[in-house]
Amino acid sequence: YAWVWDAWGAAGPTIHTSEHERHRARRQPLAPFFSKAKVTNQQDIIRRNADKLCHRLSKIAADTPGKRIVNLGAAISAFSRDVSFEYTLGRGHNSLDSEDFDLAVLHLARGVGPLWRVTKHVGPVFHVVNRVPLDWMIWILDEKTRSFFTHMKVTNYIF
Repeated sequence: YAWVWDAWGAAGPTIHTSEHERHRARRQPLAPFFSKAKVTNQQDIIRRNADKLCHRLSKIAADTPGKRIVNLGAAISAFSRDVSFEYTLGRGHNSLDSEDFDLAVLHLARGVGPLWRVTKHVGPVFHVVNRVPLDWMIWILDEKTRSFFTHMKVTNYIF
């Protein structure tokens, strides 16, 4: 429903279009970007990041055999994020280079549900939250969310 998607203050984007014909019309200009030929030409992004992931996991196993627990969910999420960011934005997120595979990003993605549930019913909340200065957000939020916003600030991925 439109009121649900509008909760993020993103009314009108292609991905949120529920009517089939309008969605098709909006999607059409993007089709060449996701064509089989274009995706095939970008296989090096996937291979490079897969190699990086395998190298990181091998290094962890060699450096601390049987002594370190690795969050594979965070590792796979980092791989997916790095591939998709580089493919769509032209620059990687570099989560695979992070010591903990940017676990803060994964925690935030899992934790935004309560905010979304509020903003879909009380739309102006999102617009107020979106205008709070980033440094204030870092100061007042819980540790996991603070870690995410600090990461966004340091890596210049500010929205």
